[in-house]
Amino acid sequence: MPDTKSELCDMDSDVVSVTGIVVLILLVTSLPTRPFQIPESAIANGLHGLAHIEIPVALFLLQSSFVGIVIFLTPIIAAVLLWTQFYHLGSWLLVSSIAGSLLFGIYNHFIVISPDHVSQVAFAGWGILFQITAIVILIVDGFGCWIGIWALKTIQEPEKVI
Repeated sequence: MPDTKSELCDMDSDVVSVTGIVVLILLVTSLPTRPFQIPESAIANGLHGLAHIEIPVALFLLQSSFVGIVIFLTPIIAAVLLWTQFYHLGSWLLVSSIAGSLLFGIYNHFIVISPDHVSQVAFAGWGILFQITAIVILIVDGFGCWIGIWALKTIQEPEKVI
């Protein structure tokens, strides 16, 4: 913990930015998307992103774009759509985003050997957070896909009045 106000102000700006993004995502995704988009996914992904920054484990441009668009932006767009007449599209978009996150995590954290693979990050300091959140994301996204598919099966189209 910082002892003085000046030490608090000297915090890494990336940490502050990531924290703000995580809070925003939690606020947006936790409101309309229950039961099948769980804010735990946003928490786990935000903490995992923080570990990426602190270690550092850099992502390639394509990987960063995927994370930004599919894992963070798409669930927000889907959450907005769930409040509109396009809720069915929003539901599909949300499940697709969770599935994309699941596949991305499996491939990058557990299959391809790269700096992003869990075996390449020391289980110490920020590496502990990195490895634990990689596993938590796998579990949460898997569960989110299962619940999302179940929810899509139960969505009923509104009856049209003739």
